[in-house]
Amino acid sequence: PQPQQQQQPQQQQRRRHHQDPCRDATTTLQECMVTNGKFSDNCIREKLFQKRCYAELLCRSEAKQFYSTPIRGTTVSCSTIVETFAFPENELQIPQELLSRHKNTTRNDCRQMVHDLSKCLSRHNLG
Repeated sequence: PQPQQQQQPQQQQRRRHHQDPCRDATTTLQECMVTNGKFSDNCIREKLFQKRCYAELLCRSEAKQFYSTPIRGTTVSCSTIVETFAFPENELQIPQELLSRHKNTTRNDCRQMVHDLSKCLSRHNLG
């Protein structure tokens, strides 16, 4: 009976995780907000991780465009550029010419992707 008792909690945990694959990201965000306050800037990364999790789950094509598809002529995605305020280390991945010469074109391309992703997430009450 001992191994079966151990197996039950693992199965329950897998079932709960299957019901909400973003549970870990949500828990981490909630813990951060309890510690730092609901509107704290200290929880920005956690908010973005949770948003990405739900985006990849519920808005697959829009999430792929924003998080994975390289901007034309580069190896970086829009998320790499747009989220540099929360992940300043991303700047090291962005080609210099993209930051200067093509800055407006890149922003316009990314703006549409952000809009499409936000629109999809808002249909799921997650915008």
